[in-house]
Amino acid sequence: SGLSDFLKRVLVGTLAVELTGALLYMTVFIPEFGARGIWISVFNAVSAFCNAGFDVFGYGDSIVQFNSDPVVCITLMLLIAVGGLGFFVWEEMVRLHSWKKFSVYTKLVLLTSAVLILLGGIVFCLLEWNNPGTLGSMRWWEKLLNGLFQSIPLRTAGFAAIDQQLLTDAGKGFSMILMLIGGSSGSTAGGVKTVTMVVLVLAMILSVSSSVLSLLGPKFSGKAINAIEAGAGKVDFQVVISSVIWMLVCYISAAALSYLLHVVVLRMSRSVAKQMRHDVFENLTRLPVSYFDRYQTGDIISTITYDVDTVNQSLSTDLLQILNSVVTVSVSLGMMLTIAPKLVLIFLVTRVQFILEKKVVHYQ
Repeated sequence: SGLSDFLKRVLVGTLAVELTGALLYMTVFIPEFGARGIWISVFNAVSAFCNAGFDVFGYGDSIVQFNSDPVVCITLMLLIAVGGLGFFVWEEMVRLHSWKKFSVYTKLVLLTSAVLILLGGIVFCLLEWNNPGTLGSMRWWEKLLNGLFQSIPLRTAGFAAIDQQLLTDAGKGFSMILMLIGGSSGSTAGGVKTVTMVVLVLAMILSVSSSVLSLLGPKFSGKAINAIEAGAGKVDFQVVISSVIWMLVCYISAAALSYLLHVVVLRMSRSVAKQMRHDVFENLTRLPVSYFDRYQTGDIISTITYDVDTVNQSLSTDLLQILNSVVTVSVSLGMMLTIAPKLVLIFLVTRVQFILEKKVVHYQ
């Protein structure tokens, strides 16, 4: 009953949003295309909400012909954004009506989506403002509108209001970053999910911070030892005490950040495993009865459980170890270069030479 009611709300909400978008489109497309504008309006509303990116204008350049029309651009942006939020976020927003009552997931989705849209729009405006092939020839409000528009369809939808081939190199590079990031779980959008992206970025920040603090500890301990080795009557106790305090702060902070990193990665791995189990169960329910006649139920459950547990273990342990190793090596090399760059370069050259000589001897 609960699932049935949820699906009904999803269907009604989808139709309501798409119908509203189609009606807004009709105010522009019916005067432009006549009766055919009704079909164009409905098709583009569904395509935008589903983050599909298809259009039936026939121009071959998406909506470039309408990039100065606020109704078309804003309607398209809203349809894509709403479709990318996810049905679970919709349901919670309609049911609770209060930011304080929203779950952490819903808050993360809304905040991440808003930041990606606004930050993407600002970056594109800065990168393309004077580019004559994209925003350069537009009026100021058209530049702002198209800069903001560019940051939304790139992530999953595929619509374009400016010629993508004429973007600056920096604009193309930033576009590729946005293309990697998708919508939210349970939405019409694809790509890397927004909350997953936030968790990965947070894990990277925690890992880097923890590694840097761990490597700073020995620096303060060395400073304290140098102050003590000054000799009897020459020990600067103020330097020793301050160095010991800073050393303890670094190690305690590193331990706390490392613990937070484990918690974040563990929650991410559990969330992925839960979603995988849900997807596997839904796929099993769609299989014909003949499939279960050919394979024993115990073998199916055993295989599924083993595979999901393997992914869970890889995400919670292997991913954490790889992340820590890469960050630790990178930060260590960076600090070594600041302390003794020549010595580090000699070490790297000799290390590479040793590896190459070992390979040559092995092949011979």
